[in-house]
Formats: sequence, C-alpha cells, structure tokens
Amino acid sequence: MKWIKYLIILLLLIFSVLLVLPRLGKTRKNIEVPSVPAKHEFNAEQSFSLSFDIRMREANYAAAFDMLLLYIKRNPLRAKSAVVKNKIKILEGELEKLPELDLSKKLVLGRTYAIDLRMKDSIKALNDYYSKTLQDKEGNASYEMSLNDVYEYGGQDALREGIRLAQTGTMDERFINKTASHLMHLGRNKEAEMILEKTIPQKDKKYDLDNASFTMLNNLAWATSQSGDYEQSINICEKGIQKYPESRAVFYAVWGRDVFLKENRSKVALDHALGILEDGLGSIKPGENIRYGQIYLQMEEVYYLSGNHQKAYETLLAFEKYNNGLPDYMKARKKRYELLLMDDAKQ
Repeated sequence: MKWIKYLIILLLLIFSVLLVLPRLGKTRKNIEVPSVPAKHEFNAEQSFSLSFDIRMREANYAAAFDMLLLYIKRNPLRAKSAVVKNKIKILEGELEKLPELDLSKKLVLGRTYAIDLRMKDSIKALNDYYSKTLQDKEGNASYEMSLNDVYEYGGQDALREGIRLAQTGTMDERFINKTASHLMHLGRNKEAEMILEKTIPQKDKKYDLDNASFTMLNNLAWATSQSGDYEQSINICEKGIQKYPESRAVFYAVWGRDVFLKENRSKVALDHALGILEDGLGSIKPGENIRYGQIYLQMEEVYYLSGNHQKAYETLLAFEKYNNGLPDYMKARKKRYELLLMDDAKQ
C-alpha cells in the first residue's frame, strides 16, 4: 500500500531532522559573530569633553564649570586625568584673558582655582566676589564664605593643601583659624589643635598664650576640649578670661563643661562646674551683649550629662528666652526633654 510507504519515508525524514538540529545548534553556539562598533559611540569622558567645548565656544563659562564639576563628582577616579586638567586650564585661561570680570565670572574663576588647588588665587577671587555681594566692610563673613567654597569645591585635596599651608607658616592667622574651625566642624579636633599650636609658641610643653588673639584662644580652647585634653583647655580658658574679658562668656562656657568632664562627672564636679558657669552669667551686666548664650548651652549639657533632665530643660528655656527663640534643631531637643520628663514622671 502506497500510503504506508509514504508514511515510512515521512517518518524517516522527521527522524533525520531531529538528529541534525542539535548539532546545528552546537555549531551555531561556537560561531563568534564579530561586534561592529558604532562610529559615533562616545565614552563618558569624550561626551563630557565635547559638551564642555561647546559651552566654552558659547562663552557660557558658568555652564562649562557646572559640567566640569558634575563630571568630577560622577567620576572621582578621573578627577586628575589629563583631560580634566586640560579643561581646568582652558577655563582658567579664558576667564583670565577677559579685561574685566563681572561678579558671576569671578565666582566661577575662584571656584575653578579651588579645584585646581590654587588656594591663594581662589581665596582672593572668591573674597572679592563675596565682599561685594554681601557688602561686607569688615571682611570676616566674606573671607569665611570664601574658604568654605575652597574646601567645598576643592574637596579633600584642598583641605590637605590647607593644612599643609597652615603648618608652613605661609598663610595669615585668619586662614589658620578658619581652617581649624572647618576641621572642628568635621570632628577632626586633633588636626585643628595641631595647626593652631604651630602659631602659638610653647614653653615647657605648654602654650605660651600671652600674645594669642581672641580667635586663636577660642579655637584652641574648643579644639583641646573636643579632643579630650581638658587640663589644657581649662588653662586656655582662664587665660582667655584674663586677656579678653569682653568675650569671657565663651571661655566660661568651655571651662565649666570641661571641669565637669575632667573630674569624672561626680557630684563634686557638678557643683564645681555649675559654680563656674553661674559665675560666668553673674559677671555679665544687663545689656552687655557678649554672647553669653554659650554659657546656657554648656550648662544645659552639664545638667543633661548628670542626668538632671528637669534642670537641663529649664536651662534650655532660659536660653530660648535670651535668644528670642530656638533654631529648628534645638526645637527638636526641647521636644526630647519634654518626652524625657514624661518618662521620668512615670517612674
């Protein structure tokens, strides 16, 4: 019968195909198809470079700087590449060639110098910008904001360079004090103390404080206090009260707190510390505005560390009255005391 013959042939064909297909699959898997790179495919650095050059041709220096900063933040390992260094030099060069810089361009140039670790040039350009923008005749606020920009845009490299310059004695006292303050804000108190002590001579391993400025003594008192050298900080505070009575509140504040910590937070230490802090408050005449709010805040901390939440709360309320209100972060602290007092009442 013909149909049986055809059926057998069909089955043989199907069987042959089933045998061949797996082998074809294996063969295809072993075939490597070469990839064809796209002609206009850019990596991140090439893309940044092209976009930066476009902004520079447009004389849009602020946008070029923003692109430079964004690329460095996204690619920190490429921050010192030849391409980045070249773009920094191009931006600086173009801005430096302009006969007169308006304030916005001066800001861009100062921040570019910061990335390039040209510390003195950066501070000069930024200080010029901020002193005119803030109309800061004394120059303290503008200098502080300038140095903040240097360390923000220059990052850790700029801070390392700032520490190095402070230690070499090539920068003025204002730079050293602001750099020390920045380090203390970061919790790097030992490093702050290290650069401050370079500017104050020592006798018998003790600071010779007779010729130190108020800012230097203040920063040194806080740095030694925060690093746990309470004996040294107390000595500095006593000298500060003698030399700068118009600013004695700051020194009373640190002195009282550190006596409490130095004497192991005992009952005797508490009485001793509170006596110093209350003397500080009592020494200030009505209407004499010498920032004695600091004494309230340190007294609050001493009470809190001693476990007396009620007194800590009352002291914070006294500061609130003196200060005509509380900053937001202190409002949270006030609320915390209220919750602590509720818990204390339940016990």
